[in-house]
Amino acid sequence: MDATLAKMAIQSTIYLIWRERNGRRHNQPLHSPLQLAYTVHKEIEIRLLSRRREGTKETTTEDGHSRWVEITRLST
Repeated sequence: MDATLAKMAIQSTIYLIWRERNGRRHNQPLHSPLQLAYTVHKEIEIRLLSRRREGTKETTTEDGHSRWVEITRLST
């Protein structure tokens, strides 16, 4: 499960960096690194929650989402 989460994080990060680069080239508003990190986090969370498809075990999806929340929780 951790390998899948890492792959999703890398894919999302690359996509958002590419999108940010294109936005800067076309004079779109800039986003801070913190905003980009938050966007990556939320995008992965949404993807995990939407994986409930036919043939996918619901517990696997829930385990993936709970693991993602666990490993990305910021210490207070």
